Amino acid sequence: CGGGRYLVNFYFNGSHIPNSPFKVRVCNPEAIWAEGPGLMDSFVGDQGDFQVFTRDAGHGTLSVRVNGPKDKFRVDMWKGAERTVNCRYNPEVAGKYTINIKWED
Repeated sequence: CGGGRYLVNFYFNGSHIPNSPFKVRVCNPEAIWAEGPGLMDSFVGDQGDFQVFTRDAGHGTLSVRVNGPKDKFRVDMWKGAERTVNCRYNPEVAGKYTINIKWED
């Protein structure tokens, strides 16, 4: 299905969950994407740079979090051209990092 607002019914063991259905906004996953070298790898002491493209996503709020061996840390973000958001993080310790990009809440 495409993007839009939906009512979602939730059940547990065949019983309707209280307060369900819930209103949810669904975004077309192809409307937002990210590119850049910081998504694939980065080195301690270097900057991990990437861009998030939101031009086709409609109105919303972008959240970017980077988690690594020292838990989460700051991601610098600034506006680019045509609803592009530039992102930068600075890995301080070698290890596995996870980048979470979220549109809306």
